[in-house]
Amino acid sequence: ARGATALSVGLKSNSTLQHLDLSWNRRLGSRGVGALAGALKLNNGLTDLQLRCVMGVSLRGEVRPGQGNRGIRALAKALEYNMRLQTLNLRWNYVTAAGAVALAEGLRKNKTLRLLDIEENSIGKRGAVAIAGSLLAGGNTSLTSLNLGGDIHEFGNSAIAAVGPVGAGALAD
Repeated sequence: ARGATALSVGLKSNSTLQHLDLSWNRRLGSRGVGALAGALKLNNGLTDLQLRCVMGVSLRGEVRPGQGNRGIRALAKALEYNMRLQTLNLRWNYVTAAGAVALAEGLRKNKTLRLLDIEENSIGKRGAVAIAGSLLAGGNTSLTSLNLGGDIHEFGNSAIAAVGPVGAGALAD
């Protein structure tokens, strides 16, 4: 997390870095992602942020579902302010429904994110409903690609029924 804190100091004022991939840096954790999220509120250069498998898994490989929610909440808040980021990859961070609900709130207010990948988390029906709701009228209109693979398939038709026809349409669009 100390490295992420140092990196976030530079990101606050940097306007030339467009792509940052910190995937598989398990030491980053929620605290490190929180520091990066603080920088994202002010950064106006970064368009692509890759954070695959940085939260929710210990250094020994132990899975800790929900551990990434704190980092996701910080990122969601950053999305409310950041008007440059277009791609956000959060695959394999063991985010639960609570994290997805927070993320949905950030998505609702963000107008630049085009691609969100939250495949292989544990957002469940409640998380899918929240994400779908953020894409409905008055919400996010910029998102063109959403990957929920590994999250909804385990619930099958019940997940689609939970988001309803309008929400399913929003997810399909």
